[in-house]
Amino acid sequence: WGFYAIHGVRVLPRVVLEPASWTAQEILGEPNAEVRRILIDRYHGLHDRSEALAAFLGDAGAVELHRHERGTLLRLELPGDEPVVGVLVENSTPEPDGSRKRYLLRVDPSTKTVPEGLARTFPLAWLTGDRYQPLQET
Repeated sequence: WGFYAIHGVRVLPRVVLEPASWTAQEILGEPNAEVRRILIDRYHGLHDRSEALAAFLGDAGAVELHRHERGTLLRLELPGDEPVVGVLVENSTPEPDGSRKRYLLRVDPSTKTVPEGLARTFPLAWLTGDRYQPLQET
């Protein structure tokens, strides 16, 4: 006998043994919010949490709230939980093969624009709208 758990949360064996087998619709249908968050973190078997979340949002039909040269603000309603809102950005530094990694920076659900969301990822929440204008990205 045995059981499976991730971060102290009991999960089905499939969550641990076959993380890439879950579809976005199966995850959205999971009634337990803690298990749903674990499934999203492990989506497609990706090891990078941000990449998994970005892939999940795309497959789950997240709504685009705002598009900007610095990224895209996405929102996905989750049943029985707060919505997932994040700014999808692309790494400005290419990988050795020339590709660029995508990341989702999770932001407060009240965020309305990409610059506001990016400012909120730093201790710059007072910089809203177009006032967030970094001179250099690293």
